[in-house]
Amino acid sequence: MLEKAKDSVYFSEEAIHFMRNAIGKSGIGDSTYLAEVYLAKILDPCIKESRRKMELSVFGSIDTLLAKTGVRCEDIGILVVNCCIYNTMPPLSSMIVNRYKLKESIISYNVVGMGCSAGRMAIGLAEQLLHVHHDTYALVMSTQSITENCCLGDDRSKFLTNCLFRVEDAY
Repeated sequence: MLEKAKDSVYFSEEAIHFMRNAIGKSGIGDSTYLAEVYLAKILDPCIKESRRKMELSVFGSIDTLLAKTGVRCEDIGILVVNCCIYNTMPPLSSMIVNRYKLKESIISYNVVGMGCSAGRMAIGLAEQLLHVHHDTYALVMSTQSITENCCLGDDRSKFLTNCLFRVEDAY
């Protein structure tokens, strides 16, 4: 990541030095995954790349969860999706409903713009819904996306997330 930043026209030497220190102090090593968009010759953190990364991480996480638990898609009656920044049309919750062909009567919430800690709120919402809807499963997808929101420039307060969040995480 630092080599790509050095080769770009977006960051000063001072910014590169700050990034090196931030990454070093965070415990992130050289083997930490970096999204492909950041490895391209020309950095283009666009919505198309962000959607591609969201689909890979979110769908991959759900596929793994369903395989491990044996829960069938038709048994899921509640979907709560939390993403702090990624807010597109169609919403992430609709992308999940369509991908997994969840039932028409699914209770679906798309919680956005509330920061990383909204994952706890999403779980609380699912828990409250399960008190009312007893014979169903709830799927809570808590994730974040920084691809289209990476900061290109020397404002330290804005590009610290570039150093700490390298790929969309889904939980």
